[in-house]
Amino acid sequence: MNQKFNFIDNCGMKIALSEAKQAYTNDEVPVGAALFLNNRLISTGYNLVHTTKDATMHAEMVCLRKWKST
Repeated sequence: MNQKFNFIDNCGMKIALSEAKQAYTNDEVPVGAALFLNNRLISTGYNLVHTTKDATMHAEMVCLRKWKST
């Protein structure tokens, strides 16, 4: 599989990794997420399952909830 990644893909991964580091710092599973729309960053998030004691607070859901609340 020969897949090319563009600038936005690379930026998104760096942002998601930064979010994962925040999760790790907070004793969470180190997963982060970045949400883009039309090549524009619109939200970020990281795992908060242990912090909130809510099994639905995975990075992707945190990211979507943050976006929805803006």
